[in-house]
Amino acid sequence: MLGLPAASASTTVGQTAVVSTTVNLLVEPGGELETFTPATFRAVVEPANAAGVVTFYADGVAVASANVVGGQAVIESNSRSAGQVTLTAAFSPSTGAAFAPATSARVPLKVNGVATVVVFDQSGRAVTEGSQVRVGQPIRLTVRDFPAKSLVTFMVGNDTLNAALVTDGTGGGSVVVVLAKQLPSSVYVLAAAGGKRSASFVFYVFNPSASPAASTGGSSAEVATPIPPSAGGDGGGSTAGSGQISSTGANGDNLAHTGADSIDLLLAALAAVGIGGGLLFAGRRPRLVGKHVFG
Repeated sequence: MLGLPAASASTTVGQTAVVSTTVNLLVEPGGELETFTPATFRAVVEPANAAGVVTFYADGVAVASANVVGGQAVIESNSRSAGQVTLTAAFSPSTGAAFAPATSARVPLKVNGVATVVVFDQSGRAVTEGSQVRVGQPIRLTVRDFPAKSLVTFMVGNDTLNAALVTDGTGGGSVVVVLAKQLPSSVYVLAAAGGKRSASFVFYVFNPSASPAASTGGSSAEVATPIPPSAGGDGGGSTAGSGQISSTGANGDNLAHTGADSIDLLLAALAAVGIGGGLLFAGRRPRLVGKHVFG
């Protein structure tokens, strides 16, 4: 819960004294949250019998209003974009009420983007979730919106990859891995975890020389090469230096069709979610909750 000292106001209309009021804005959870994660804005108005409406603002833009009931006005809201935001709450008395308007102190809130992990092929092109990757070929795992300077580790199915990275100041980073040639063909859940955040990615591993796997177990990587934060962007792999795999122009095989029916692949992906246990839940974007949004 985050709150700052309330601001107060009092005035006199003619010879009639108007009761001064204060507003204290509380945000639950306070300090920081992720985009599209619900937060409760609670304005505590004193005196508790003050009748009126509280309007909540984010960077000066009205988010929503709520009636004061029992000395409090409460809304639930979500932020659509990441960044730093300043919240305030302004009390407006009911018509004819003998109370003065008041505005709360400013409450800062940091909104973080939802943590993600993205897979790029050896040519630097993003792999669509649910599509396939061939064994023996390098892929680049890129994370975004993790805590800055945090250690991120990876798992495929139930196995920990021989790959890890420390995120840069923006919470991003990359590492290159080569899928082991003995890895059976199957749908796998890739999970990234670090700094109390996690993300996941589902893909199909195609191995023409191995039988389809009955589970997602087994060794998943032969090589893991961290990429410094300054080593090129997400769009390409040819300028990242010696640690990154350069483009060969031969990505046709990398995403070659296996002949599997799309329905079968979907069912396999759903099965992988079950096998992977709780790995996927934290990587999904939370469902929008509440009637109000800001940002």
